[in-house]
Amino acid sequence: MVRRGLLLLAILSLVPFSGALRSARPAHAPHVRHRHKPKLLPYRAFPPSHENLVAQNAEANRLGLPRYVDGKELAAAIKRKDLVPLPLNIGLTVDRRLDPKRRYCRPWVAAFLTDLGDAYYREFHKPLLVDSAVRTVRVQRSILRWNRNAASARGELASVHLAGIAVDIASRPLAGNQIRWLEFKLEYYNALGLILVEEELKQPCIHIVVNGNYPQGKVPLDETPPTMPEGTLGSW
Repeated sequence: MVRRGLLLLAILSLVPFSGALRSARPAHAPHVRHRHKPKLLPYRAFPPSHENLVAQNAEANRLGLPRYVDGKELAAAIKRKDLVPLPLNIGLTVDRRLDPKRRYCRPWVAAFLTDLGDAYYREFHKPLLVDSAVRTVRVQRSILRWNRNAASARGELASVHLAGIAVDIASRPLAGNQIRWLEFKLEYYNALGLILVEEELKQPCIHIVVNGNYPQGKVPLDETPPTMPEGTLGSW
């Protein structure tokens, strides 16, 4: 009996101490779920689309243009003057990283770039920067290894850089008002059916495909109307 009493006394003596331990433990704050605000995507007047890429290839097919497979085919096209040098001048310059062998485009694309570059220089006294022009299938496949947003090298969704009718204008060096000016000019020509445009964000550039009718259906850039109908900006 004495032993049991002593054991009970020892157990009871531990109760306040264990309670103190429990009270000393910090209370866990209830888990609060924070709602993350959705990120706003930057505005683009010409967002890329499946339909636009199909239309680009349809234009290349309408003109019966081949897609250059390798450097040998590209060199032969340059020799035949199917492709001409980019019209580099006071209103248009080229990214120094662009391979000199790929600083070529179709003649009507060069005519468009000359007009666009001249108009841009008169407005801002700076040149536009071209960072991509004609490519080969081999080059496109190489780009696809590191740029998942690049167009395919084959099929109806292939890049029309392979046909020499597309150029990319670098948008990273441009200020907001310069981008808006360029979008406005391109929207006008897009509405006339003379170009197709896409704005890329991951590799910041404005991708321009020039219709083969440009020299014949050309409207001077200075004749762009002062305002566009509301809601047409960015339409195809």
